[in-house]
Amino acid sequence: MSALASSRGREGGLRELVRSIVQRDILRSCAGKCRGWMVLVLDEQASRVLTPVLGMYDLMEERVTLVESLEKRRQPFPEMDCIYVSAATDRSVRAICADWKGRADAPYAEAHVFFLSRLDDQQLAMVGATSELAARLKTLSELSLDFLALESQAFDLGAPGSFALGGAPGVPEAAAAKKLATVLATLGEGRPCVRYRAGNARARAFGDAVLGELRALDLDDSTKDAATVLVLDRLDDALTPLVHEYSYQALLQDVLDVEGDCRDRVSYSKQTKGGEARDFAMLNEKDALWVEMRHEHVARVVNQLRARTSDFLDHNRGAAQLHQGKGSELTLGDMANALQAMPEFQAATAALNKHMSVAHEALGKFHGAGLLELSNLEQSLATGATRRIKR
Repeated sequence: MSALASSRGREGGLRELVRSIVQRDILRSCAGKCRGWMVLVLDEQASRVLTPVLGMYDLMEERVTLVESLEKRRQPFPEMDCIYVSAATDRSVRAICADWKGRADAPYAEAHVFFLSRLDDQQLAMVGATSELAARLKTLSELSLDFLALESQAFDLGAPGSFALGGAPGVPEAAAAKKLATVLATLGEGRPCVRYRAGNARARAFGDAVLGELRALDLDDSTKDAATVLVLDRLDDALTPLVHEYSYQALLQDVLDVEGDCRDRVSYSKQTKGGEARDFAMLNEKDALWVEMRHEHVARVVNQLRARTSDFLDHNRGAAQLHQGKGSELTLGDMANALQAMPEFQAATAALNKHMSVAHEALGKFHGAGLLELSNLEQSLATGATRRIKR
């Protein structure tokens, strides 16, 4: 994942910017050309790009009644327009053309085709050579959205194998450069400043590839305050692979069951009258506590949760009587149970209770697996100094 030092002053950051582009340039643009309901067909990469920023309600508001996968067989809907959104890959271009090629009856009324990045000449010719598609093609557009806007100021290229260990730069790195160029284009950075360590040929080649992709997009590069792209090689940061990250978000990802590209659904244990059961918590941009705390060190998060829960218990008469003023002495689990025991305050404490339960579960697994001792070993390897853990 890469982070943005600034969201360029845009309210809501990168996620909101991508959301507005999808709504304006794809959904509302097509809705303005079509009177009825529409079908949205996504390839795997497009699904990963759109899922973090749009929900089904947002799609239905723009008259999208069905979302389907490009890679799977689909039922034709000749009475409805189809919006295709896909990566600019040979596989996806061929799949779109295959929907139409050689068919006597059109699978959809009209086709609106959007690619997440720039097509090459061969791919564009492939679309034009499919006469059945060309005859029904209402929209053909190249976007700059080939990345995952996972947070307001952080993104992921969605290509973990792009940078090989050793050797000369190859095709995967060129693909990563193309993806990064779409991030910069979306942010309006037509001419960024690329910096890297002097003498690092790989970093220089990657930076040149990014700038080459931006030049090919022919963007407006009149921005006065150009962004800085800092390209780091593992040689510039050799210690990171030796040390785990202990932010709240990283700990949950390491020790709890995490589902989805957004890392927004975690599974944890919950005590019930019948024993222990599994429960799920949604941790996403709509959760103010999650947005505030996810990048904090887990120890700081625990202290903040304790302080906020104790403050609530101390300032609520019923809670103070229930715990006889001992709220500051309660464990995380006790505090979570205390909040659950007060149904009249569940609406006000729902988010706090959720994080108390999740943090309690994560720390239990952390200590149960002996990860504290492992972290001490990692620090010793990284710093060359041995530090004893105080118990």
